[in-house]
Amino acid sequence: MNINQVKYFVAAYEQGSISTAARQQNVTAQAVSKAINDLEKEYGQKLFDRTNHGVNPTAKGRAFYQKARIAAKAYTELETLSLDGETPELESLKPFRMALCSPAFDGDDRMRNAWSTFLQRNTDMPIEFNLATHEQMIRGISPDEYDALVTIGLFEKEGCTCTPIGSLPTGITVARTHPLASKESVTFADLQKYPAGQSDVYDTFNQSILVTYKKRGLVSFTNRISSAADALAHLTLKQGYFFSVVMSQLAKPRITSTLVPLDAAEDPRIPICIVTRDDRETARHRIVRNFALHAMDLISD
Repeated sequence: MNINQVKYFVAAYEQGSISTAARQQNVTAQAVSKAINDLEKEYGQKLFDRTNHGVNPTAKGRAFYQKARIAAKAYTELETLSLDGETPELESLKPFRMALCSPAFDGDDRMRNAWSTFLQRNTDMPIEFNLATHEQMIRGISPDEYDALVTIGLFEKEGCTCTPIGSLPTGITVARTHPLASKESVTFADLQKYPAGQSDVYDTFNQSILVTYKKRGLVSFTNRISSAADALAHLTLKQGYFFSVVMSQLAKPRITSTLVPLDAAEDPRIPICIVTRDDRETARHRIVRNFALHAMDLISD
């Protein structure tokens, strides 16, 4: 193994492409490909899966990257040492700004903190993970506000890339006094006589759970929700429900409401996506996306 092999591997991992990595390193694609092949032969393990759209790291490749990036960074810093032995001040890394596109819900802070901590530990990058406001969701991803959005359901907008990073089962949030609160799971038939909560913004922003299930045959009528007072009245006075993803971080006992899973036979699982702007793509975006592609199962445990 030599340092060029390590640097070329790191570049390919972060760029998601051998040809792009080669341009970054000012070498030929053949040189990058050979370096990676030599590493794979040395370790007897595949580090990447090659596709028509680039390269995707294997489990061994992700583990190798965690060490390789440290070595490559240290070598680069060594190369930039001045002759008098003084190292130039390195600009502090700004946080990678992410936002979850969802109405506020009980436990959203726990979920965002868990994701932020997990991503930060495994990408060695400072991560900020906020809850997007209604106004921010209407505007979509603004580079002045966020580097990436996380959506529950697909998001399609020109100039943006929506990458599904996994999927989660879904359920309904209802008041503890609701007739469905004691059931182990619910079906579309159970839901049809109760109103679904429809956000004026969120359920028009992307292919949310409600939008997806309506396309699949859900016949519940809806109550439009535009304020916290609307949401409370919907759950209590109108015996309504809200759709939600089912995660262990949300399984905390709640005083006034409960989360009931949707019957597995009717639940197609909703994709969780990372959305980025095409004109703002950087290595940091690719690092977060590549790691998240293989980490959703761990995050949702």
